[in-house]
Order: sequence, then structure tokens, then C-alpha cells
Amino acid sequence: MEKSWSQKFRTYKNTLRSFLKNDNPMIVVPKGVDPIIWRKFVENEIQPTKKLHNKKNSENRKLLKSSHCLGHRTYAQKQYMMKQKNPEKQFRRVNKWLAARERPDGTVLESAKSKYDEVKAAQNRRKRTLTTEEEISTCEDLDNDELVEVFGKDNKGRVRGMGSNISKKQIVHVGVAAATYAEDLKAREEAISLKDEFINHMNSRLNRFEDFMNVVLSKLDMGKHDAPPTTITPNIDLGSCSMHCLSISQHVDNLFSTVGMSHPSSSSTPTNNPPVILCDKFSKELANGSIVTDATAGICHFKQVGKGERKVYVEEVFDPDANLWDPPQGGHDTFAGFVQGGFLIWLDCWLNYI
Repeated sequence: MEKSWSQKFRTYKNTLRSFLKNDNPMIVVPKGVDPIIWRKFVENEIQPTKKLHNKKNSENRKLLKSSHCLGHRTYAQKQYMMKQKNPEKQFRRVNKWLAARERPDGTVLESAKSKYDEVKAAQNRRKRTLTTEEEISTCEDLDNDELVEVFGKDNKGRVRGMGSNISKKQIVHVGVAAATYAEDLKAREEAISLKDEFINHMNSRLNRFEDFMNVVLSKLDMGKHDAPPTTITPNIDLGSCSMHCLSISQHVDNLFSTVGMSHPSSSSTPTNNPPVILCDKFSKELANGSIVTDATAGICHFKQVGKGERKVYVEEVFDPDANLWDPPQGGHDTFAGFVQGGFLIWLDCWLNYI
């Protein structure tokens, strides 16, 4: 019902204007109209500026080449309604112009039928010559399309199928902005897809690492039953400042020694190797242990054992606060990190062979 108010009001207004042709319109009040409202209506309609405005509208109406069925709707509103019915379809201005001449039941407005047929015929001719990519293109050629072929180029201040008070330059700017937004949206979608692919790749890597750790843990369980008792790294309370904490490399050494496997950079606790006492430059005894003489003697904590140096396995520490040679070794600067045993590099001249 509300959709019919606008048309009924305009029709009723034109009916009221017929009473203005009377000699004294102020006296003759139409039936059902408030006399006060009628007086205001007559005063507005008899003004010279209002008469001039109505006359100009009447002349412009006669110049209209083809009417439409939009009513008070704009072409933008018409396009929105068309999009609701066909969301995937791209509508050019010729599609909107043709739809604006069609009634809801599909019939064409009689006053626009001749021009409607001409535009429709021009559209059919172009469809036979355009490729699929060109046909679905959203770019508007405002200087060479079906409407220009039938009506000629648009006058200044309006564009057919777009609306009044709009220029071609504004439409071009809107098209450029829309294309830029589409490219930006596509780039964001690609970035999101790449991010998801990276996350999936990392999840796969984590799953493989988890499988590897499960294998290591199973070997540890087997080693606890098969291997002889060995020194296990003690648990350290969180926040403890104890000097008996071991480095990561020492934990790895103990791990491999527990399961009876050889570490790539070090060996198990050496046996039948020369026992020595580790001293400082003042000949102060700091710890005792044994020299490593197997195939891993040249590498310790991923460092090369240099000339005049020896790889030593520390068995007992006398001074945990004493500094190491060429620190850090295994993440430690003092002997406190080797209280539970471990490998380090020491100068040969500071070793006392027992």
C-alpha cells in the first residue's frame, strides 16, 4: 500500500489543479479538503515562480524521447533490485536502461517501445560479435555502446542508464576505484591462502617431529631395562639457583649414554683412558677425569680441539667456582656445570697425568 502513495498523491494533486481554472478558486473548495489547506495550496500554485516552474516541466516532458517505469526510484536502486535476483550476473548500463522500460509483468512501456526495440536489436547484434570475455566484462564504453548507437552521445550533466547529475568522468573514477578495491581484495585472499598453507606445512612438520620424539622416548624406555645403571641428570626445581644444573649438551650426552648410543660430537664415559688432574695456570687442582682418545677426541661441544689442547671427561670437581678454559663450554663458564660429569677442552700443559 505504501508503494502506491506517491503515485496517488501526484494524481490527486493534478486533480486539484483542475479547480484552479475557476474564476475564484479560493471560494470553490473541493469536497473533502480542509479549507485552510486548500487556501495554502492555491496561494502556492498561483505564484509566478510556481507557474514558470510548471511550464518548464511541461516543456521538458514533451522533449522526453522515451519514458520509463522507475517512478521515483533511481538507476542505482534498480540495479540493486536486479542484483538481488541475479547476484552472479554483471549488469551494464544498457541492461539497466532496458529494465527501466519494462513493467513488473514483463511488458514494455508503450511510449518507449520503439526505442526499446532499437536498443534490444543493437544489443543482439553486438552479442553475436563479442567474445565471451568481452561479453562478461564490467568495463563500460560510454562512447561506443548500444545506447550511443541509438541515441547518440550523452549530453552534459547526465548519462543514460546511470542517472542525472552525473558525468562520464565520475563514472570512470568510480570504475578505477572499484578495480583497485577488487585487486586489493584478491591480494588479501591470496595472502590468507598462503598463510593457511604455511600453517598446514608447519603442522605437518610438528607432527613428524612428534613422531620422532615418540621413537626416541620408546628407545629410552627400552634402554632403562636393558642398559646398566648410569648417572641420571637430577631434577632441578623451577626457580632454583643451584649450581648443579646441566647444559643442554650435557643432557643430550646423558640421554645417549642412557640408551647405549654414541653421540655424534662426544662419546660415553671413557674407559681405559689416561687419568688426569685438571689444574689452572697456578697448578691449583680443580677437577679430575680422563683424556678421551677415541674417534671423537677432536670435537667437543661442536668445537674443534686445537693444538696443545685435549678433550677430557670430568669425573669429579674440586672447585665448582673455578673458571673454565676458553669459555663457554657446553653453555657454562665454570666447573659448576660439570659437577655431574661431562666433556670439556683443557690445555695439555695444565694437566697432571696420574
